[in-house]
Amino acid sequence: MASKILVLLVPLAAFVFQRLFQPRVRFGDHNHVYNHVPGTCRLVEGVVHGAEDIVRTRDGLAFISTGMKPPSAFNPDPWYLQAVGKILLFDLKKPEDGVRELKIEPEEILSEGLGPHGLSLYENHAGEIRLFVVNHHKEGDRVDIFRYVRPEAKLQHVRSVRDPLLHSVNDVLATGTDAFFATNDHYCHAPWAMKLER
Repeated sequence: MASKILVLLVPLAAFVFQRLFQPRVRFGDHNHVYNHVPGTCRLVEGVVHGAEDIVRTRDGLAFISTGMKPPSAFNPDPWYLQAVGKILLFDLKKPEDGVRELKIEPEEILSEGLGPHGLSLYENHAGEIRLFVVNHHKEGDRVDIFRYVRPEAKLQHVRSVRDPLLHSVNDVLATGTDAFFATNDHYCHAPWAMKLER
């Protein structure tokens, strides 16, 4: 009898502890707010469904991932679910030019489904730029590696990396032209179990 009660109380206590103390464990108990104004904020037209991630080159080109769709069980909002995955380019030295959508080659990458999330870039000494994109693809998460072609302002697909360990990829950190670290934001694979992790 006591073991049955213990089996019920331990998960309940763990759940209560997690809900009460998770914010402090995750964010700490911060009491300081610093007022810092680096400049005037302004809306950048053309980023319709939000910017999931932004990375920039040494010379001021900003790559923006937008249009990532969560599973509909997590967010049933029809406006949000109509988002189309895109990689946008914004020149910080010429903000008046606004953003533009980068062409991706081959086009099959887009027709297969682009769900961009985290971004990272690697610039080598010769000036070549590689963009690493976490892609929540319809066949599972992967990291797509692109070469940025500056004159045409387009992305050429180099390769896709899939692995069973990349099951809920959140972000990526490029460490070379063909090397990276990636993080998962969930341990569990099942959507219902992922929801419990939050």
